[in-house]
Order: sequence, then structure tokens, then C-alpha cells
Amino acid sequence: MLNKMLQKLQEKIRDNRLFQKGGFLAPASEPKQKKLPIFKLLFSPINQLFDNLKLFFALSFSASLVLALMAIILNFPINCSYSSELSCSNSASALFVFILFKIFVLSFVFLKWFDLKQLNNASAWRDVLQLDKRNLVFYAQILLALFLNIFSLAAFLFLYYRVPNPNWQIESLIFAICFLFIVSPFVYIRFYPIFGCVVFKHKRLPLKDVWKKTAGNQGRILFGFFFVLTIGLFFLSSVLHEARIASENVNWYSVFVSEILYEWVFVFSAMMLFNNIIFQYNYLFNEEKNEKN
Repeated sequence: MLNKMLQKLQEKIRDNRLFQKGGFLAPASEPKQKKLPIFKLLFSPINQLFDNLKLFFALSFSASLVLALMAIILNFPINCSYSSELSCSNSASALFVFILFKIFVLSFVFLKWFDLKQLNNASAWRDVLQLDKRNLVFYAQILLALFLNIFSLAAFLFLYYRVPNPNWQIESLIFAICFLFIVSPFVYIRFYPIFGCVVFKHKRLPLKDVWKKTAGNQGRILFGFFFVLTIGLFFLSSVLHEARIASENVNWYSVFVSEILYEWVFVFSAMMLFNNIIFQYNYLFNEEKNEKN
């Protein structure tokens, strides 16, 4: 009997805030981390496209047409990978310009997709070609994210093609540095919701706040990204297969159609990835702001 009474007294003392660290100022309980709903994270990017199908086709087809024309003008059609009959460019500078142009078109389409989807009225189309500072900031953010991830690819290729150093200490140091670069994208992925600040025209969030908000969601974010990328790669591989078949009897009509299809699937995949990131930001940050307001 006495032991039970002492045990209950110990439990009450342990649970009393007066005896906890911080005394009465200590929080009653630690706030729970907000978990991303896995089902919505996986399918919301696709559902948004189907819910706004007319807008999606208008923007994606326009973008794919512009990108296809640019690729053919610079002699970088996708059929160049499969046919020697085409006069394809070997200019690295022209390829670099085309990549920068392609990223700019995608960033422009992303913002217009979001704005037109949010406004949901015909008058918004009047300013569809308007370019402002927000577009340039968003473009710069995408370039920065891609630039940081390039180090990971470069480190992987360096380890794969290089000749090992006979000194094991130097070899271990090189491997450790390259390993840090290779796994760095798994850290960067936690900060991608910060793109939502520019998209929603909100004040930029401190990186530490983004890190805290995405805590406990690393696996969900990775799974969501891999799910979207798997769908995109499946359709891209199908288009590349058709492009290889079309290259057996190459003509400018087949080259143009193959290029438009390839660019359209690329835009489709990129828009799913964009929707995924915006869903993360909207769920983890924007909904909380709306509740406070």
C-alpha cells in the first residue's frame, strides 16, 4: 500500500510543471511536427493538372512548341541521338544557351500556371506574357538549385572515371569529400518549399525555419519526388523510344513531331514536380499563415 502511494506521488511530482526544466514557464508539451499527408503528396500534383486540364494543355503545348522550335533552330532535336542523317550541332555554347532558355521558359510557365489557376478568370490571360521581377527571381532560384545539384553529379562522375590514388589517406579524404557532395541533394530537398515564397509573393523564409518545418518529413518528401520522377521518366522513355523508331526514316515532319512530344512530356513532368513543391509549401507554411490571419 505504501509503495503504491509513493509511486503515485513520484508520478505527480514528475508530471508537475513546477519540477520540470523552466518551471512554470516551461511549455505543457512539445508541439508536434506537422506531417505531410502522403496520399495527397503523391497524387495532388497530378490531380491539379486534371482539375485544370484546359489551362494545362494551353500552357504546356505553347511551351513545348517554343522549345521544339528553339531546339530545331539550334540543331539540337532529340532525333540527333539516334540518326546520323541529321546535321546536328556540336557547339557546347549553343547547348548551354538552349539549356538556359529552356529553364527560363519552364520557370515562366510555372508562375503563369499558378497565377492563372489561382485567379481562374479569362481577364488574367491579358497579362499572360508579362514579365516582371518575380519571374527573374524565380528563374534565379531554379538556376541556383540546379547549380548546387550539379556538384553531386560531378562528384559521382569524378569517382567513377578517375584513377584511384595509391595513398590510402588521400584516397579516403577524396572519397569522403565526394560522398558529402553526392548525398547533398538529400539535404537540399528539405529546402525546396522555399520556392513557394516567390510563387505566393510572400516574404522570404529563414532557412532554419524551413528546416524545422520539414523535420520529420524527409522520407515523405523523398518518396513524393521519386514518385513524380518515376512517372515523368516512364513517359520520357516512351517518347524517346518512338523518336528512335522515327529516326529510321528521318524527315523534318517526324523530327518536328518527335521534338514537340518530347518537350511536352518534359514540361508535363516538370509541372508535376512544381506542383509537388507548391503543395509542400502550402501545407507546411501557407495554411498556418491563413489560420493566424
